[in-house]
Amino acid sequence: MASPTAPPARPDKTRDVQRYWNKNPLGTQFRVDESLEVGSDAYFEHIRPRMTERFPWIVDLIQTQAPKFVGRKLLEVGCGMGFDTLMWAEHGVDITSIDLSDASVALASRNLARKNLAASFVNASALDLPFGNEQFDVVYSRGVLHHTGDTPRAIREVHRVLKPGGSAFICHLYRRYSWMYFISKWGREPIEFADGDPPVTDFFLCPEVRSMFADFSECSLDLQHYRAIPTLRTGAKAALYNNGFVPVYNLIPRPIAKMLAYKITAHAVK
Repeated sequence: MASPTAPPARPDKTRDVQRYWNKNPLGTQFRVDESLEVGSDAYFEHIRPRMTERFPWIVDLIQTQAPKFVGRKLLEVGCGMGFDTLMWAEHGVDITSIDLSDASVALASRNLARKNLAASFVNASALDLPFGNEQFDVVYSRGVLHHTGDTPRAIREVHRVLKPGGSAFICHLYRRYSWMYFISKWGREPIEFADGDPPVTDFFLCPEVRSMFADFSECSLDLQHYRAIPTLRTGAKAALYNNGFVPVYNLIPRPIAKMLAYKITAHAVK
């Protein structure tokens, strides 16, 4: 009897992903005032509330967890413009932050420097973390691993660099069959930037996510972003979304809405 044929390997999209995020550092999609000088204090303060206040569960997680890790070593996988990095650093966490995009690393470095906060920034891939085994007490990542092209490998790398007993906060992975999934697929509307999504964007179901964390001793999942948030984009689709879909969808009772949440957050312990 012939052995089953392995599925074809996905082409490596790392360079394409890197080009995309160099062109579009995470956070720049929330820049409304184009007159602001990139990297200025006014530029960061303009974007900051759109990266934090729009996603209160992220702020709550960092504010709750950071005091537990004062002086401990945290690896952030994907720094973007450094707003989450900044919140961890404000609590005295010892942060090393990587990003595939050197444009993001430069912006994040500037963001922390202007606040006189310190972090070590490294231009690197989540699929090949440039660190030895069992180096970090915590690994944190927000909205990154589902864009790598090989999320299971990225999670194996998280496991490898964590110390025994260390915690991983993966916030978040995109969820299949969520309200955003259907808007993106049926409405043919990019999720990340108006001019197009990254070369790779993977969506998962909870059982698939649990299987990727099988090497961890513990793993709990939470469904988030079950309420629709108005978009800052303009145009007919944006107006229909903001004035039609958002107010109507947000009338759905919370238990039902949470079933349609489009982000899965994992807290795992090695």
